[in-house]
Amino acid sequence: MKKLLIIGIASLTLLFYSSVYAQTTVTIASPTSEQHPFVFNDGSGLAEDIIDLLNETQNKYKFQHILLPTKRLYKNMIEGKLDGTTFNNIDWGWEKNKVKKSNDLIQDQDVFLSLKSQNIEESYFDNIGKVKTVGVLGYFYTFTGFNDDQQLLKTKYNMALVKSEAKVADLLIKGRGKIGIMASTLLDFIKVNDNEKYNKLYISKRYDSKYTRHFLVYNDSPLSVAELNNYFKKLNSEGKLKQAFSKYGLQTPRFN
Repeated sequence: MKKLLIIGIASLTLLFYSSVYAQTTVTIASPTSEQHPFVFNDGSGLAEDIIDLLNETQNKYKFQHILLPTKRLYKNMIEGKLDGTTFNNIDWGWEKNKVKKSNDLIQDQDVFLSLKSQNIEESYFDNIGKVKTVGVLGYFYTFTGFNDDQQLLKTKYNMALVKSEAKVADLLIKGRGKIGIMASTLLDFIKVNDNEKYNKLYISKRYDSKYTRHFLVYNDSPLSVAELNNYFKKLNSEGKLKQAFSKYGLQTPRFN
């Protein structure tokens, strides 16, 4: 009888602690396509670092970070198979009745660039679309009317398309393009991590578009946007966001 009582108490204790420390898994996705410095081809990057920090700062959720092709990511998110996505923008084709955005984490812009060795001035960028212009396959640009037809981009806008934004500067340096389009966050990363390459680039004051980056959360996810914002604010107050962002040459988010 005493043995049964001990076993019963042990079982109840185990059940109690299991319920107290049980975590709800939330799945957050990033695109499989390289988007330096947010996602590199091995899955590392700022997105993965932020997911790790979210797991460290609380014990209610187990954040799981996965990579998916962009179209599948959008489809799975809208169908409720994902809880969220990283460093996205709610205006990039999302159904706003199905997702909510976190506080803005980054102010970004797509800027035009060329090579200093060409001895150019700002007026050179009047030639966008006339000289060979390097952009990213699947991206939408203002100067093309947000058109993603590959053939039209190549013929009408004289574009060379690469699969990764990290390759834009490489094509310019190899002489396979005259003007490139690149996110300022990537340029900031290159400045810190490949200063030799950065110093070869002439960065125009002109930009194609400006936008913010934030996390998106599916409406029916157990994780709420309010909770996520609170986690971000906590990490920010502890200086952990600054440490993570500065590793990639990025400015720390500002929260009200």
